Amino acid sequence: MKINTLARVNAIFGLISGIVLLLGPVIMFIMAIGAAAATEDADVTVGTLTGLSIILSLV
Repeated sequence: MKINTLARVNAIFGLISGIVLLLGPVIMFIMAIGAAAATEDADVTVGTLTGLSIILSLV
């Protein structure tokens, strides 16, 4: 009985951590777009998005 409960808890934590790992880069990208849009300098916006796209392509 304890092994079955432990397996279920482990499965739930694994599922939650997998979802967090999948959504992490998307949330980072949305935050970077918001930070880049808050600046009025176009070069900063392009540089931020270019750097972030390079980082996301490596992941």
